[in-house]
Amino acid sequence: MNANDVMADIVQRVIDEIDAGAQTWHMPWTTQHTLPYNATTGHPYRGINTLALWLETIHHGHSSNAWATYKQWNAAGAQVRKGEHGTRLIRWVEHDTNRPDRKQESTSESRLLPVAFVVFNADQCDTIPNGAIRQVTPRFEGNFAHFFDAIPATIRWGTGNPAYLPALDIIVMPDWDAFHTTAAGHATLAHELAHWTALRLGRDLTGRFGDDSYAVEELIAELSAAFTCAEVGIPPAIRDDHAPYLNHWLRILRAEPRTLWNIASQAQTATDHLATYSQPAARTVR
Repeated sequence: MNANDVMADIVQRVIDEIDAGAQTWHMPWTTQHTLPYNATTGHPYRGINTLALWLETIHHGHSSNAWATYKQWNAAGAQVRKGEHGTRLIRWVEHDTNRPDRKQESTSESRLLPVAFVVFNADQCDTIPNGAIRQVTPRFEGNFAHFFDAIPATIRWGTGNPAYLPALDIIVMPDWDAFHTTAAGHATLAHELAHWTALRLGRDLTGRFGDDSYAVEELIAELSAAFTCAEVGIPPAIRDDHAPYLNHWLRILRAEPRTLWNIASQAQTATDHLATYSQPAARTVR
């Protein structure tokens, strides 16, 4: 199983899903508000793997967000049903190479290489023993207001449409009653907070509307908002203001599919940065 083929397949599936929802501005991640996690370790999947598992959940209607490899399910006493097809993901493995330099001394070089692996959802298994799946409590379960309140961003409420203004380093938001639900307001705020992380994480905000860099930053913020919403357990917002970006996103991803891997990585980093301000207790696994 070639890792590059797996990477290309994941990107194509994301492109197809964005394309399918383009007329309704419905992104494939707007129906998911939980993070997929490894059933045996309790660790959540991250970045592009989260997207891949969300797509599988939508496509097959899985009721569980617990996943594991065939060997992990087997070790836990569960049996993957015959004929089930797994979902291919990617992990990055550090690869050390030693080579002699001109002085015949050994020097060590290290680089990350993609390695493909396959996971199966709990719904694809039979005879799962009680306790085989670790039950994971989201880090901010029932307390998502604390997550947002802890972030030291300057937010001016009641001052217009949602936006991050990098020149002033402030976020402007409408009044809360402009949103149908509190969760929808926080989901929109998560998008603008993702933009707010750009100056803290060194992302480029010099692009103008219509530029590739501008569209890429919007997609980073869109994905980060989805990751953040999953972290705090609220549904991400369906935003009709994405319409101007959809064709641009599709063009960028089709021209350079690997761009999505960088976008997803930066979106995950943005969400991780926002989470550091809350310093929650370690993820509870039982």
